[in-house]
Amino acid sequence: MQNNQAIKKAFFNSQYSFFDKKVAKYRNDNSKDIISVFSSIVNMPQYSEIRKRFRVHKAISRILLDQHLGYIIYATYRADKLIIMARDHVGQMEISYQKMILLKYLEQIKEFKNIKSVSVLRWDKEKREQGILEFSLKKKEITIENPSFKESSNGIFENNFKNKRLYNIMEDIRNLITKNQENNND
Repeated sequence: MQNNQAIKKAFFNSQYSFFDKKVAKYRNDNSKDIISVFSSIVNMPQYSEIRKRFRVHKAISRILLDQHLGYIIYATYRADKLIIMARDHVGQMEISYQKMILLKYLEQIKEFKNIKSVSVLRWDKEKREQGILEFSLKKKEITIENPSFKESSNGIFENNFKNKRLYNIMEDIRNLITKNQENNND
């Protein structure tokens, strides 16, 4: 404590300068440097996602060009999939061209050997302006109001799809055709 007061007094009285090479620098051994503070923070279990993203970013930054890194908001991986969030459609396209290169080099890194696919997603402009990062899949409704052609099909065909989703889509198409036929006959 007394040493601190002496240093303060000497500094404010301009007896010597802290930048003078003759004066030994004062170092408080009780304080921590920034590296030790960050390393203690990231070793906490609640920051495991940050550690994971940091490792992914470090690996990607060694593979991709700086130009491509500018398009990336963040990247993470789950199970066997690498997920990259791009800033806009241009970034999404540019990074999509680099998928095979990413896979080739990531399989050589021990930690990322199990990654089998890369998904490049885009952050919506409206959500970006609001600062919201959200993924949404919206089902688009197919509506036919006034077709400019006469439907020649009656909606009588076989639906051979085994996949339930594709089967339901084909049935929706059949219903649209039959409704259109009914409207044209009226």
